[in-house]
Amino acid sequence: MVDNPEPDYSNHATLSIDGFVATVTLSRPEKRNSISRQMLIDIGRALDQIKESDCRVVVVQGSGGNFSAGADLDYVAGLIEETPWRFEAEFIPFVQDMMNRIEDLPVPTIAVVEGYCLAGGFELMMCCDVVLAAKSARLGDGHSVYGFLPGSGGAYRLTRKVGAGRAKYIAFTGDFFAADEMREMGIVTKVCADDEIADEVAALARTLSERSPIGLKRMKELIEIAAESDRSGGLAAERIASAAHTGTYDMREGLTAFVEKRKPDFKGR
Repeated sequence: MVDNPEPDYSNHATLSIDGFVATVTLSRPEKRNSISRQMLIDIGRALDQIKESDCRVVVVQGSGGNFSAGADLDYVAGLIEETPWRFEAEFIPFVQDMMNRIEDLPVPTIAVVEGYCLAGGFELMMCCDVVLAAKSARLGDGHSVYGFLPGSGGAYRLTRKVGAGRAKYIAFTGDFFAADEMREMGIVTKVCADDEIADEVAALARTLSERSPIGLKRMKELIEIAAESDRSGGLAAERIASAAHTGTYDMREGLTAFVEKRKPDFKGR
C-alpha cells in the first residue's frame, strides 16, 4: 500500500520473547486497540521476527484491559472519503493477508481476550488456535451495527466454527456476547476468572512450549485438514504425516523418556 493517509506511528503492536514463548501485544489502549494500518504493519514485523526465532508458542493479547474493538473506523472513514477504491482494493486484502499469516503460523497460538473483542478484533481472535477469555469479556461480530461487512475472514471462520445458523445470528444481530456464551458455542476455549487469566495463559503457554514443536506443527496441520476433508482424506493425511514423523528425534526422545521415566527434552526435529 502506498500514499498512506494515516500518520506512521510506531508500536501499535509490540513483540516480546521469553524463552520459547512469543507475545504479540496490540498497543493502542487509548482506542481500545482498534486495528490501524500501522498495527497491521507492526504485527507483520513481529511475525517476521517470530519466523526467524525458535519460539514454540505465540500469545496474542491486547493492552489496557481490552483485546480489540475492531478496525479503526476513523481511519476507514477517511480512507473511503478520500480514495474509496483503496478500501476494497488494498486495505481489505492487506488485512486478510495478515489474518492468514497469524492463522498459518506453524506453532500453537493463544488469544487472550479481556474487555472488548469485536468486529475486526473478533476476526483476529478467530485466527488463533486457542482462546482464553476473562469472564467479564464481551465478544461479538459487531459489523452489522454500522452497516459494515466482515471482510477479514469473519464470515468464513465464524461459519466453520459454529455452523451457518449460529454464524448468521451472531453476524446479523451484532450483539455482544458473554465469554461463557461464546464458550458454549465453541468460539472461546476456556473462560477464566478475571484475576486469574494471566496465570492461566502463562501456564498454558509454558505447557505447550514443553511439547514437541514438530509434533504440534503436524497436529495443527492434520486438524486443519480434517476440518475440510472427509474421513478417507483425513485418515490418509494421518498416514502420510505418521510416516514422515516416525524416526524423528522428538519421537525417539519421547519413547526414551517414557522408558527412562523422565521428562522429554524435545528439540523440534
